[in-house]
Amino acid sequence: MLCYANFYLSVNSFFAIYQATRGYVYRDTLKMSLGTLSWILAVVKGLDIATGAIVGRLSDKSTFRWGRRKPYILAAFPCGLLAFVLMPVGGFLFRRTSESVPCHHIAGIEANASGECPMLRSCLEAAMGNGTIFAHDAAETPFGTSPDEAAIALWFALVYSCYFTFYISGSVLVYDALGQELTDNYHRRGQLFALKSFLGMLGALCGIGVQLVVYGMFPTDTLTAATVTTAVLVAYGIFSYVLLLWGVAEKQLSVKEVPAIPLTPALMRMMRNPPYRWYLLMKVPMTFLGQLPYQLVLLFYQNNMRMENVSSHYLYTLALALMGAFLSIPVQLKLSQALGRKQTLTGFLAVLSAVFLLATFVPFHTAPTAIFPVGICLGVCITLPNIIPDAILGDIIDYDELRTGTRSEAMYTTVETNIQQGIELLLTAAQLCMALAGYTSLGGCECGCGVSCKALGYDHARWVCPGSVGYTCADPDDNIGADLLFGPEPEQAPCSVQSDGVFWVTAIFMFFIPGLAGLLAIPAARRAIISNEQLDAIVSGVAALKANPQAEVPDPIMGGTVRRASNAPMAVLTDHFTTAEWARYAQDGAAAGMRRLRRYLGGRLAVWAVLFCGFVAADVAAAVLASRAASEALLQARVHVSTLTLYAARCGGRASRASGPPLPPLPPLPPLPPLPPLPPLPPHVTT
Repeated sequence: MLCYANFYLSVNSFFAIYQATRGYVYRDTLKMSLGTLSWILAVVKGLDIATGAIVGRLSDKSTFRWGRRKPYILAAFPCGLLAFVLMPVGGFLFRRTSESVPCHHIAGIEANASGECPMLRSCLEAAMGNGTIFAHDAAETPFGTSPDEAAIALWFALVYSCYFTFYISGSVLVYDALGQELTDNYHRRGQLFALKSFLGMLGALCGIGVQLVVYGMFPTDTLTAATVTTAVLVAYGIFSYVLLLWGVAEKQLSVKEVPAIPLTPALMRMMRNPPYRWYLLMKVPMTFLGQLPYQLVLLFYQNNMRMENVSSHYLYTLALALMGAFLSIPVQLKLSQALGRKQTLTGFLAVLSAVFLLATFVPFHTAPTAIFPVGICLGVCITLPNIIPDAILGDIIDYDELRTGTRSEAMYTTVETNIQQGIELLLTAAQLCMALAGYTSLGGCECGCGVSCKALGYDHARWVCPGSVGYTCADPDDNIGADLLFGPEPEQAPCSVQSDGVFWVTAIFMFFIPGLAGLLAIPAARRAIISNEQLDAIVSGVAALKANPQAEVPDPIMGGTVRRASNAPMAVLTDHFTTAEWARYAQDGAAAGMRRLRRYLGGRLAVWAVLFCGFVAADVAAAVLASRAASEALLQARVHVSTLTLYAARCGGRASRASGPPLPPLPPLPPLPPLPPLPPLPPHVTT
């Protein structure tokens, strides 16, 4: 258990830093527009939906001598760590740099925070007078070279694709599936996932702690801080990787227990699992509540808190969030054992939703410390979608084994992981709305607010912005808040200025939408839970059917007797379609029915393909004809819809992709007697 859960400590330490790394490196240092950044995220995540399903299915069907999970982690996790290393490296490859401008040597000699630097002041005045540096109130601050935006976008897309493919799908997804099969004891499973979440929160706290130390060492150079932080966590990631492979023994399955049916009917059978449908209706909004605020904390500080020194205050908030997460884990575990999972989830969701809905309208910038209590609630939100729901999912997987005769942990955790990572799509929607509301990176400044001006040659500046260049004689490695040499101190650092529209968009996505999602999760949470008594009956039923496949076993969830789905070719073929599709189109004999199904689903596929091509054509037209800001905003919106249409096209084409056990050739079929009209089928197909 310790070797398994320790790996999650490493995983969560990376989750704690990668949003800040991505934001500081690509959004702030390299000035990638939210439009470009967000549509790349949407495209990569859309492709990862397919990648995750493929990896999960392959893992479920594998029969390696070393197990069916660990070989994938063995191969994929090092590649995922490499992707994390390359993420900040892109900042050094593509950031704009300049030679130091005049007077930088004097800034180093006279460095102090008092603002009394006569030699530096005289030197800067002379340089501003002859035009060799920007005036302190220069209306424009252009630099000679501009970054290669296409190369930056390509680098980011490749690194992020590797992150999703190898780290999320190849490692974390398979790791979650491994945990679901370590034990089938009701209370032991709860303890396992409580330990996993506890060490996961410890890992997130370690990530935040490393950030606090390193970002404190580099307060004006977040790019260097992100690189050092990543290197430290990669070293521990290698240790946890070795420990997992050495110390965790997989559950050995016989060849008969490995699912042999194709991907589509496996997914369709999952969706016919009633507790699982309620679980999804609970899990999706709970994920919005738990993940969206955490992903947006940095943007909330940059857009709403109106602070120059964002990194330290932001990290304090995350540290409090992790403290709240730690405190909530034993509370959730004890309450779920004393009051039951249903009552515990209902109470937590109601309280957290109320706090977040109220926080939407609090002006935190007027009293920055007021966000700290909300940060503690933020930590509770992080753990709530995992502690109890992970144990619930394990029970549902056991019930699926009772119904189908096979264990499909990776298929279930594929959906689980995609739900959690699908928050990226909602995050890109939030960034789309910010872009439409007028967001500009660093308020339109070249540097400042944690992005080094020293790299641009302005060692003696707090910020370089149109209309304001903040010259100071403080140490260039720690000049945040130092007195300005020219002009009065502004009410707000210009690199932290965003419009009111951006302010409200950020507040709504940070607090209001998650709070509303928490309320929506309550009804489903009360229907998805399998009781301890029902789980005992499920485990007994699985054992009885393994001993005698013809035994009559009661169904503790739906009532009656368990009737397992058949893996015979015709039953697998039937499971490619919904009950309504099969009953409506396959009524006039096998050959005629299959022709009808093919025409129906082929037509749907054609419609989705036309829509997808139409969106691509619109993207090209917008990129050529529209302005930069308009084309990026339209591109983002269409990428979201195109991702959905591409996924729908995949689902719509399932009739022509039915594979697996040998099926009778269609058409023509072998001679069969005419089929009578089919009555409505039960939710699951039987022999």
